Amino acid sequence: MKHNRTVALLVLAALLAGLLSACNFKQWLYDELPDGAIPGLTSPSPSPLPSPPSGPAKNDLMSLPWKEQTPLDPLRDDGRLNQSLFPLLYEGLFVLDETFEPTPVLCSSHTTADHLSWLFTVRSGVVFHDGTALDAHIVAANLQKALLPGSLYAGRLADVASVRAVDDATVEIVLRTPNPRLPALLTVPMTSPAGSDYGTGPYAVIRAENGAYLQAFDGWWRKKPLPVIRWELSAVTTSDELLYGFETGAVTVLTYDRADESSVRPQAGFESFGYPTPIFQYIGFNTTRPLWTLPAARRMVSAAVNRAALCTELFDAQADPALLPLPPVSPLYPEANRAETGYSLADAAALLSSLGYVDHDGDGFVDVKNRAVFEPLTLDFIVNVENPQRAAAAEQVAEALRSIGLTVNVRALSWSNFEKALRDGEFDLYYGEATLAADFSPSLFVKGGSLGYGGYENPEIDAALAAARADMTYNQKTSWLDFWELWQAECPIAPVLFRRQQMLTQRGRIADPRPVWGHVFYHLPEWEVR
Repeated sequence: MKHNRTVALLVLAALLAGLLSACNFKQWLYDELPDGAIPGLTSPSPSPLPSPPSGPAKNDLMSLPWKEQTPLDPLRDDGRLNQSLFPLLYEGLFVLDETFEPTPVLCSSHTTADHLSWLFTVRSGVVFHDGTALDAHIVAANLQKALLPGSLYAGRLADVASVRAVDDATVEIVLRTPNPRLPALLTVPMTSPAGSDYGTGPYAVIRAENGAYLQAFDGWWRKKPLPVIRWELSAVTTSDELLYGFETGAVTVLTYDRADESSVRPQAGFESFGYPTPIFQYIGFNTTRPLWTLPAARRMVSAAVNRAALCTELFDAQADPALLPLPPVSPLYPEANRAETGYSLADAAALLSSLGYVDHDGDGFVDVKNRAVFEPLTLDFIVNVENPQRAAAAEQVAEALRSIGLTVNVRALSWSNFEKALRDGEFDLYYGEATLAADFSPSLFVKGGSLGYGGYENPEIDAALAAARADMTYNQKTSWLDFWELWQAECPIAPVLFRRQQMLTQRGRIADPRPVWGHVFYHLPEWEVR
């Protein structure tokens, strides 16, 4: 069996060798920093890459897919393949656990007196794969680079006013507004000044004439034994190549997204391990139109959403119903809401009646008077047609609204037309999806926020959120529970669900890997590899 897999790996490498092209981009760590960002900092001289552990390689048929490029760029490469393997190479100040709570990694401690100005102590004794010692100047430089346009982390860090190294061990971050969840945003991968190939993670990338592989890093600061000494890297450029690699054993681990049509799913011979994600689906309201200025109208729509059925029927139970823009696995999610789905057509019908709408002509649909005649109350519900699950979900919600007497037209639009309709306000309702940052800020959905397409604004909501974010006892949830109670009463959006993803492995290769969003190797030192 081992011989056959080795042959398959060599065949795959030969097939793919001529298909790859390298990406060209600026790679030096400090070449794009604003003037004066890190005064007086000089790049240390790189030292040779540490030698791999002695003895023969173990588990040499353990392999990962990647999109080959020279060098790697964890701040800008948003491809699924490389993003999956980056946690083996790079570490941040923090990593998110199974509940999206931040766990310190390259940060040994942190303090704040107001959730506005923060001090982070950089862990001592950490070195990069090229031998460079980690210090606060390098951390600050990496964070500065993460703030630049084009960085995958620029959006989540948009509220950062300044970053500086106070001394060799301390980094100061000042925000424009208080945020008690700042540590959850600081998962930015740290790279060495000598090159972005070099991180501080448990493996170093080794480039050879006949390909590349990941080698266990002897200098890893955690000093934990690893179940895999070497991961082969199988370069792929198409989904067919990826599927072939997995089915022949040349690729050991894949990530799979049930709702992503481009995601590869083998037909048989694999095991799957699910995990929650911050990928959020919801219904937005155009509050520039009179009906949707009324909280009761927005709550009516929310009550008509059969969240549990959508998760089961459209997502094969790979989704979690949610009443808030906050994953139900989060410890900040109100306990009172965990067992609820908010679905009640009776409540939706009662709310519609409370708004004064009546079926005047007896056709089963409520009407509005237009001059001397009554016309159906018609809602324009838009959704992106290119995602079949979202389109089907919108149609199911529309059917529920029709059952209580509303006339709903679902417009399934191409992505470009969907975006245009959102920008131009040409909708009553829209079915949206967004990958939320781990601070789960609800300000995204109000006017001025990046997802504030509906134009919702309410000074009371703004004040309650500001108070909750400034509360130094926020972990005790009191101020947050008060905020979420107000949020649910106002219902600026109608939350639907949070999607789940899966880690796939060949059957019997890995026992209980317990993957985590953004880091399927989170529990790697405890893996049992067979």
